[in-house]
Amino acid sequence: MGPGNFRANNLTICTVSAGFRLFSQPIKTDSPLINCKSLKIKQTQLETEWGQLLIEQSTFGVEGRIEQKEIEQLQMQLPELSKIVW
Repeated sequence: MGPGNFRANNLTICTVSAGFRLFSQPIKTDSPLINCKSLKIKQTQLETEWGQLLIEQSTFGVEGRIEQKEIEQLQMQLPELSKIVW
């Protein structure tokens, strides 16, 4: 076994071990994609919740508007407290 064979064997061993090291490490490019997908899911959830809150907020003033239309358009009146049966 000569010095040339020794170098060739060492080079082969180093190349193979570097290849194993390269493929044994997790792929780091998937992490941003996974993070992006989870952020999109969270965005969709927040947009849904925001829409629900807007609907809820819009219903807060409905009773007052209904009462106003009853009085103005239908000439209805609130009954006196003494005429309300509990």
